[in-house]
Amino acid sequence: MTRRSFLLLWLVLAGLKLVLAWGLPLFGDEAFYWWESRWPAWAYSDLPPLTAWLIALGTQVPGGEIAVRWPFLLLGLLLPWQVVWLARRSHGGEVAWRAGILALSVPLAFATGVLALPDAVMASLTVAAAHLLLRAAQDPGRAAPWLLLGGVLALGLLCHYRFAAVPLVIALAVPALSWGRRALRTPWPWLAALLALLALLPVWWLDAAHDYAGLRFQFVDRHPWRFQWNGLLQPLEQALVAGPVMLALLAAVVWQRGRGAAGPSDRLLAILAGGVWILFVALGFFADSERFRWHWPFPAYLLAMPLLAAHWPVLGARVRSLAAATSMVLVALVAGYFLAGMAPRWQTGLFDGKRFPANFAGWREVAAWQRAQDTAGDSLLVVDNFMLAAAITYYLQPEWRDGVRVLDDPLNARHGRAAQLSIWGLDEAALAAQPPRPGWLLVEETARRFSDRWPWYQSLCSRFAGLRLDGVLDLYGGRKRFVRFRHQGYAPQAGCTQPDALPPLGWVDGGQQRLRRGEPLLVEGWVVQAGQGIGAVELLLEDEPVASAPRTLPAAWAIQTWGDPGDPAGEMLGFRLVLDTSDLPRGRHSYRVIAHRPDGLEWPIHSGWLEVE
Repeated sequence: MTRRSFLLLWLVLAGLKLVLAWGLPLFGDEAFYWWESRWPAWAYSDLPPLTAWLIALGTQVPGGEIAVRWPFLLLGLLLPWQVVWLARRSHGGEVAWRAGILALSVPLAFATGVLALPDAVMASLTVAAAHLLLRAAQDPGRAAPWLLLGGVLALGLLCHYRFAAVPLVIALAVPALSWGRRALRTPWPWLAALLALLALLPVWWLDAAHDYAGLRFQFVDRHPWRFQWNGLLQPLEQALVAGPVMLALLAAVVWQRGRGAAGPSDRLLAILAGGVWILFVALGFFADSERFRWHWPFPAYLLAMPLLAAHWPVLGARVRSLAAATSMVLVALVAGYFLAGMAPRWQTGLFDGKRFPANFAGWREVAAWQRAQDTAGDSLLVVDNFMLAAAITYYLQPEWRDGVRVLDDPLNARHGRAAQLSIWGLDEAALAAQPPRPGWLLVEETARRFSDRWPWYQSLCSRFAGLRLDGVLDLYGGRKRFVRFRHQGYAPQAGCTQPDALPPLGWVDGGQQRLRRGEPLLVEGWVVQAGQGIGAVELLLEDEPVASAPRTLPAAWAIQTWGDPGDPAGEMLGFRLVLDTSDLPRGRHSYRVIAHRPDGLEWPIHSGWLEVE
């Protein structure tokens, strides 16, 4: 019965993962890993090479995004089976199938393998390493498990620097166990360690040739290396990764089985799981807190699943039901988040700005927008950050023959990609070294904070000759916005000499509004436009114009923040739009605010919802 339940649950979740891997647009980091796969190397500035190598293998089979992802999807689908095999070796058949079911109920386990990210590889290799250690424990003097372990650890180190936690915990665990001390008297553990370390040689060799860019990013630049109080939030984060009740049960069983009274297999798994978890959680108090780090301890839960599965029958029925229910609810939420990434309408309706899946959204649309404007695909295209560059390169290929150049941007350095762009000769320094050439400039406005946008646009104007505003692609209610320019070549100059090339920037107070029928809709805000100013601001309800107003109200924030933007209106940048809702039917209505430049260009400022009761 347990085996049948595992197979049924695995098939259901596998089918859902296949749908997601087939239909989701590329995640931003996935797109960059795909880009790296087009430039074969022994290492890259952000990662060792195994992720790019697997993507290169996957794309030998045509098929869109699924071709990028299928090697990782296979590993993600194999992962519960690996837990089953691990539990069978440590506890026997019935416990094995139960461990597989518990592994399927971990929310992050469902996400693993849907995307072409290193986590699927690291999780699979971590479970494989534990399995080989269990084999070594049964016969410490046997060579094969140790040498295979060395190969597995070598692959892990070729996948991500973070995998180093696994051999480190193994190196601490083996001498702590009696069978491990016996094994250390043989050459095999030492040969395994040597084999694992050999994987670092090509990474070190390429890193040394480029000022140790990868090591500096992973171990120095991205981490503050000082105590951070927000590390105290990690138990709450991990409750979402594993399920709150499941996390408590896993912690209890690892603590219990990690003590000396447990059998050798239980104690080994408890030490490995507890060691990996403690190491990553401790690291979280001092390391990078700007990026998503919830997934770091995830392999520890897989290692602990055989222990929890063996202990499961003695738990109360209520506790078991609560643990399974809370975890599966979180699995459903993870699946729903990914499904929303496939449906633009869901993205707009379900997510606010902070939760919006921005790294999935807009890549297909902006590529189609650019392709429609330049069907030949032989113009020079310059973009503002690595993520847009990688995604649009993927979705424009193969017809886009000349490739993409990338401007210097803090986002590039913050994600460890600036050095890689320099190695490829696709960064701004390489662009400056070439003769000026006309082409396109495409930027992602929403990739930076609103307060940073005006000086950033001015810097673009000062870097390109003949800059001319070409259009805007406003997606998902303004949550994603791309702005396109024509230019006559990269030619840095002192200051912005063509202010009309800069797009309008505006702000509207409020978003969704709920009103009684007959109560007026009031929309207030401001908009600034260098050079020619703004002719009028217009309110559109369901894409039909319903109100218009000039800018007649003071709005000092822009000038206080950005200085004089060169708008003829001075400080009178504000507007007020009023709509009588007496004739509107009850229900939800969408509205937009657009600005009209004197040259006829219409520019979206804001999108929102009006609920008439």
